[in-house]
Amino acid sequence: MIQPILRTDRIGRIRAWLFEQSGYFVDRELLWARGIRAHADEGIGARYGKTLHDTLERLPVEIGPDELIVGRWLRREPSEQEQAEFDSLDPDTLGEARSAVVEPLISPDAHESVAECRHGAGGAMTGHLTPDYPTILKKGLAGLRDDVAARLKDTTGDERDALRGMAYALTGAMRYARRYSEAAWLMAMETDGPRQAELIRIHEVCGHVASEPPRTYREAAQLLWFVHIWVVIELNGHGHGCFCPGRVDQYLGPYYRRDIEQGRMNEESAYETLACLFLKYSEFDPYTVPQTLFVGGQTPEGEDASNEVSLLCLEVSHDLQMLHPALCVSWHPKLDRDVMRESVRLMGTGIGFPAVFNDEAIVPGLMRDGVTREEAVNYMAGSCVEISAIGCSNPWVASGYVNAGKALERVVQRVGQRAKESGAQPAWEEIVDEFRTDLAQAMKYNHEITAAWDRGWMETVRYPLLSTFVSDCIERATDFTCGGARHNPTMPELVGLSNVVDGLLAIRWAVYEEKAVSLPDLADIMRRDWEGEEALRHLMGSKPPRYGNDDEEPDNLWNEFSEFWYGETRQYRNPRGGPYQPGYLCWIVHSAFGERTGATPDGRHAGEALADSVGPVQGHDTSGVTAMLRSSAKIDHTKFVGGIVTNVKFTPSMFESSDDREKSIDLLETYLHLGGFEVQVNVVSSDLLREAQDHPEEHANLIVRVAGYSDYFTRLSRPLQDEIIQRTEHALS
Repeated sequence: MIQPILRTDRIGRIRAWLFEQSGYFVDRELLWARGIRAHADEGIGARYGKTLHDTLERLPVEIGPDELIVGRWLRREPSEQEQAEFDSLDPDTLGEARSAVVEPLISPDAHESVAECRHGAGGAMTGHLTPDYPTILKKGLAGLRDDVAARLKDTTGDERDALRGMAYALTGAMRYARRYSEAAWLMAMETDGPRQAELIRIHEVCGHVASEPPRTYREAAQLLWFVHIWVVIELNGHGHGCFCPGRVDQYLGPYYRRDIEQGRMNEESAYETLACLFLKYSEFDPYTVPQTLFVGGQTPEGEDASNEVSLLCLEVSHDLQMLHPALCVSWHPKLDRDVMRESVRLMGTGIGFPAVFNDEAIVPGLMRDGVTREEAVNYMAGSCVEISAIGCSNPWVASGYVNAGKALERVVQRVGQRAKESGAQPAWEEIVDEFRTDLAQAMKYNHEITAAWDRGWMETVRYPLLSTFVSDCIERATDFTCGGARHNPTMPELVGLSNVVDGLLAIRWAVYEEKAVSLPDLADIMRRDWEGEEALRHLMGSKPPRYGNDDEEPDNLWNEFSEFWYGETRQYRNPRGGPYQPGYLCWIVHSAFGERTGATPDGRHAGEALADSVGPVQGHDTSGVTAMLRSSAKIDHTKFVGGIVTNVKFTPSMFESSDDREKSIDLLETYLHLGGFEVQVNVVSSDLLREAQDHPEEHANLIVRVAGYSDYFTRLSRPLQDEIIQRTEHALS
């Protein structure tokens, strides 16, 4: 990984300050808890709206000595007095109320399936989305408030309560911006020199965007950040780390061109403003879950939508070397080649992004569920690879991870025990059918649990400000949590399917073809984690056909199970009326599930990480990177907008020269032409990763791609570090 390139002292000082902060947003927590209690007699919409209004009205205003983009997420530790007050306010009463709704809706069997990791994890998560920034930039906050006021004229009951909450929330946001404008003016009056002029500019910018649509690049950038921090303040603990900036190049591009043409801004000031904006996204914590930002993409008519700001985003990310925002490229066949060149140059630093997403797979996938083409080309990954249409969606993401590896472990034990008791050898197909039955049961429990949590949110939580930023909440006079958004999907994720495919083929080879072991004996060996059977473990992990080598047999079995998983999930709808959209996003869950899963027949030891997403079992792809990518591309990726990760580990030599980088682009684009959903690259040697394990203090800044996101390698768990090291390392011949 390269060292940051800090083109101005301002950027260097802000970047250093970010890593000096600690604690959490104490002021927000206290003000929020006070507000929820103070407004307990209001309807739920007005209660949340007034609480946010009061919080934004009373939060401390702080402008750093170098800041151009303002609005701070103030992290610190609470005083003893503050902690005592916070405890006395009992802020988790709403959590208790939500649990009271959820618990009766979940059967004991579904509870047990989670507790024992029988099938997977329940629950769900909202907040992985992007607001309708184009409308916000076009109308301004006052325009949105006018829309709410107009809709209020003919509503009663719950609809009126929801709209009142939105009106209070918008007023609070406007007041927050004006408070920063006022603070900048007061600071300017006590300052001289260049900083005085900067503070006066901040005063003017914040004062304007407090109500009106932005006119300039700088005003647009400031409003983008204000919207981002306002919604994070509103959501706070509920997915705030995954709330995403969206397609900033397309939002800022028209302002950039106009300001450059009219002489209001030069390229250097545009760079510095964007760098200040990017650094803001790390204020929540420079180490936590990323906030994705896309560049590239296409217009609804199919033309390239990349622009000067697309390249500027890549340049700023290259120079800052920060986890946030996590850049992604929206690829299509007409994408400007220079965007891909700069993307691969950024990958070559070892930072682990940008990930490259394929419009040709994703857009049709979204349109399958009623998303228009205009909406679909403006999709977003909500922190990793889970996809939704920007500005009109409330996706429930990672809504129950399903542990395919654990299912196979249980199937082998169950069928093996029956074979032992009966003395009859079951057919291999019986084991396959048993796995399908287990997976179907897992999805049934998944729906039961996620629907219960969805209902719990609907009855106890409101997001009035976010509702004004997402279509069609105002028009429907319905909060975001209650189905107000135009699109309301739920996204369950299957983890470890490659272990199942390789494991089943290993059983067929060892038990039925070579007759090296009986099924009951294999079940016993797996319970003992291969103790005393290292030779058999090695053979079962290497001799049978294995997924990831462009071999039709395992690839077809993977596709067969994939179609089954898709069919099972699509039977269900959520309480907001939305579809279930399956995926293979695993985040860090392939490691967590692996720790809770015993040995599997593919040669994996108990506790080791499962395979990530649609990738092969670690080390099982022995036929080269093109074979691995061809295997992955054989499933229909358009069906899995819940997210697909394709991780590839390349040697640094593939990015050393311009010719090497051009070949890497060709390789990546070949996979996308084959229908691949997404591809992301680790550019780091296994030797360096092992050295970082042994000497973490010397590699604190080493960043790697995990599974849909990047993170600092030395902060990962040891099993997750080992999983990344075990991935096959590829080089172009």
